[in-house]
Amino acid sequence: MDWDAAQEAVRAGRADVIDMLFRNEAREKIFLFSKPYTAVPVPVFVHKDIGGIRDIDGLHGFTVGVKRGDATLDYLREHGVTSLAVFDGYEDVVRAAKDGGIKVFCTDKFPGLYYLYKFDLEHDFRLAFILYSGTFHRAVRKGDAPLLRFVEDGFARITPEERAAIDRRWRGAELPLSPLHGYGPWIAGGIGVAVLILLTFNVVLRRTVRRQTARLNDLLAAVTRSEERYRELVQGVGSVIVRLDPDGVVTFCNEYARQVFGPASGDLIGRTFTALIGPEAQALPEEMENLLRDLALAPASGLALTREGVRRTGDRIWVAWAIRPLRDASGQVLEILCVGNDVTERRRAEEALRESEERYALVARGANDGIWDWDIRTDSVYYSPRYKEILGYGPDDLSKDPAVWTKRVHPDDLKLVLRANQRCIDGEADTFAVEFRMRHRDGSYRWILSRGVSLRDATGRVIRMAGTHSDITRRRKDEAALRESQDQLAKIFRLTPAGLVLVTRRDERIIDLNEACARMFGAAKKEVLGHTVAEFGFWHHSEDREAIAATLTEYGSVLGKEVELRRMDGSIRVVLYSGVFNQAFGEPCVLAVLVDITERKAMEQALVRSKEVAEAANRAKSEFLSTMSHEIRTPMNTILGMVDVLAGTSLTERQSHALRSIKIAGGNLLGLLNNILDLSHIEAGGLIMEEKVCDPTDLTGKVVAMLQPDAGRKGVELRLEAAADLPRQVYCCPERIRQVLVNLVGNAIKFTPQGEIVVSVAAERENAEDPRLRFAVRDTGIGIPADRQGIIFDRFTQANASSSRQYGGVGLGLAICKRLVEMMGGTIGVVSREGEGSTFWVHLPLRPASAATPSPAVPPRRARARPSGRVLLVEDSATNAEVMRLMLEDAPFELTWAPSGQAGLEAFREQPFDVGADGRGDAGDGRIRHDRGPARPGAGTRPAPHAGRGPDRPCL
Repeated sequence: MDWDAAQEAVRAGRADVIDMLFRNEAREKIFLFSKPYTAVPVPVFVHKDIGGIRDIDGLHGFTVGVKRGDATLDYLREHGVTSLAVFDGYEDVVRAAKDGGIKVFCTDKFPGLYYLYKFDLEHDFRLAFILYSGTFHRAVRKGDAPLLRFVEDGFARITPEERAAIDRRWRGAELPLSPLHGYGPWIAGGIGVAVLILLTFNVVLRRTVRRQTARLNDLLAAVTRSEERYRELVQGVGSVIVRLDPDGVVTFCNEYARQVFGPASGDLIGRTFTALIGPEAQALPEEMENLLRDLALAPASGLALTREGVRRTGDRIWVAWAIRPLRDASGQVLEILCVGNDVTERRRAEEALRESEERYALVARGANDGIWDWDIRTDSVYYSPRYKEILGYGPDDLSKDPAVWTKRVHPDDLKLVLRANQRCIDGEADTFAVEFRMRHRDGSYRWILSRGVSLRDATGRVIRMAGTHSDITRRRKDEAALRESQDQLAKIFRLTPAGLVLVTRRDERIIDLNEACARMFGAAKKEVLGHTVAEFGFWHHSEDREAIAATLTEYGSVLGKEVELRRMDGSIRVVLYSGVFNQAFGEPCVLAVLVDITERKAMEQALVRSKEVAEAANRAKSEFLSTMSHEIRTPMNTILGMVDVLAGTSLTERQSHALRSIKIAGGNLLGLLNNILDLSHIEAGGLIMEEKVCDPTDLTGKVVAMLQPDAGRKGVELRLEAAADLPRQVYCCPERIRQVLVNLVGNAIKFTPQGEIVVSVAAERENAEDPRLRFAVRDTGIGIPADRQGIIFDRFTQANASSSRQYGGVGLGLAICKRLVEMMGGTIGVVSREGEGSTFWVHLPLRPASAATPSPAVPPRRARARPSGRVLLVEDSATNAEVMRLMLEDAPFELTWAPSGQAGLEAFREQPFDVGADGRGDAGDGRIRHDRGPARPGAGTRPAPHAGRGPDRPCL
């Protein structure tokens, strides 16, 4: 049973007394001790190969074997010896020493000597020093003092005779005397002689031994001193020193190694070397095998390697190892000596230097700069590849001679550059930066920004200069362009006729303006600079300022706002204000552009007045034309009416021919008057475009049918071609389309002596977003010269001046057609070849009606054998009234004539009439309306023969 088990048995009550127990502070808390009854030394045994261990301090760095539960454990730990190998008994401790597991152990003296002799180790281990001397006590549990007194009293009652008997019982009896007791004197004499001889030999031997012992002691002292110095060196050196056995297991380590790599518990002894060179290698058994194999093949100098490990604190550490195998005479590896130096700081410095170099190289590449380094002592210059590339050279093209660099500097810049370098060399400046030109390989010059810094030696003399070269050619060009642009802007600002002014956003303080703006303000430039706009009251209306400020805040700019400004003399100027936010002179500003439009506004007002005068004149003209056309048309109606009356009488052939000539000439003149009146209505804007739903094919067919007799009289074929896909109902102005078609077909009949005339109507859908309704009139007439086709739609213009004499007309029909088509949103044109015919076409928007709109129902007329009724004729011309009377002479109507509108009203009040007719539109102030008379079925109105159109239509 070991000491721990014995103590536990007493504490647990399984035993009452424990003997031969050392007394210490920890045990005094548990046991009551007797007085010491014997002293026992506790030595430290050391292997014969280990020297220099004389006290407990020499145990640091060694693994010490001890017995579990022994007081030695606490004693060693209290004195800082923590590398301990604990065994269950003294025999296990000495057996481990025999097996080579430990080189140092500590036991009680007598058991230790016993087991050393038992295992034949008395020559391999020596007693180095006495760790301490302990005393044996008997002990009982705390509180059992009576038991302790009882035990001590029992031991005190043992007499010396009883103690001797006990000794004989356990030690055995003494050996008996020999039977040769009678020969004692002779034997004694012989022994005496032998003793004398031995004493003499012993004296001589002792002298020899004394001399040899002295020499050995001197040698031992020298060895001991050497070992102490070696141990002090090994323990005090700032390097990791480790010894390994041939298998790579640590057998020794110095204090520094323990401080660096020692685990929190235990020691490095017994661990493999891979635990020191890196945690990754520790997990790989083949790592140690590879290391040992390399050592076996390594030369006597050993191996060198640098590995990253882990400190006992958990920090990473870089160690440079020098590993050397120690061999015996046969070359076998006995031990492996490993010396490691902490190179963590050096590695960090190298890593920082490498990162710095990489960072510098990256910055240099990113900055696209070249690098130069001038060693003044050797007068040689290093140029980086980028430096040479800037000048158009390859990596091996430029020489290191500084003269090569000097020759490439522009002659005009050389003095400046040399002066900047010389100031650094002379110590006047530590750095410099200079811009100059250098000749490129292609002969051109590049602008270079050179920066440099000087390096001094211990005496302060400049020995080296280094720096960068940056290609700033583009920047210099951009700066030159910028200066040119600024100069142009300054000239524009100064010379532009528009006023330019720069004011602060904070208080509208004028910080710059040009002369044109100063003239607008009516002041000299220096008078307004530095003052606010409010000081001079330039804003005529504060509302304008507030509106501009709001617009600038919302949109950031104002464009062409018309405002009024007050000049210094109080006069008002009208300007167009444009402004935008700007940054100038380090302050937020507004750049305003002022265009003086005062004169233009005056001209616009004059133009408005002129326009009003012109419109008044145009209205007067239109009124004049209307009046004149009416005044001319009234007798013309009389003439044509009389012609119709005469045509109904018996006439000779000659008289009939004369009447036909009069009717043709009168009809032409009446058509001319109608055209003039239509043109005046169009120009005056009084023509109404009434849009209806109609059938374009039916509309065109009626025009063709109406003009068929005229074409037949000339022997010309007139026919209609209508597309099958044409919509039946479309939105259009049928009256105006009819007017245009009548004019175009009439012209075709007029200018086609023979052949045919084709009137076509179709839909064009090439553009799906803008379908068109196409009308075309194609003839085989005389055609139109190419140089006249562009002007035939102008007023009073004909294709041939002689055609008016041959065919009649004054050139108003096509002009009216063009205006009507354009008012309907369409176009009109012609394709013609002289002598082959012409094609006039009209394109109008095609807008199909969603559903056919029924035409208003026309009540069927009642068949009357002889209609009868009373007719009231209001006509201020007696001649026209007479013509009407003659025309109605055979009709079953009773005619009553009123010379004015007032007279017609009075007649209407006196008696009812079935029909009321007004021959002109301005029949006084009393217009006759049908609802004034009695409502009779069939009662209606009828205009006077050849009545005009427009305002001159009959009024009922």
